[in-house]
Amino acid sequence: MEQPKNTPMHRIPVGGVTAVIWKNIIRVNGKQVPTLNVSLERSYKDGQGNWKSTSSLKPNDIAKAISALQKAFDWLHVDLPKVIKARKEEKKQEPVQMDAIDALEGLFSELEG
Repeated sequence: MEQPKNTPMHRIPVGGVTAVIWKNIIRVNGKQVPTLNVSLERSYKDGQGNWKSTSSLKPNDIAKAISALQKAFDWLHVDLPKVIKARKEEKKQEPVQMDAIDALEGLFSELEG
């Protein structure tokens, strides 16, 4: 059985460098647990003019990478918790369907505890 392709939860581009936030499911003590990971990629055009990406940075990309990673940190620790809190308030008003952010509520509860 083929597993579904994992898609990014959020992308933060800064110049040609992008921080990509992924939601992954890992197995801990036999239970599936959501976790977040951040990857960094740099976009460039190859000799034929096709867009490619790499995890390798040039010296001039370092400041862009720092900015992208700082924005990813802010999104994970400021913006995402605000969205989760707003969703919890919505749930009190009316039920909503389960989505990726709902699935992460447990993760953040564990991280805060």
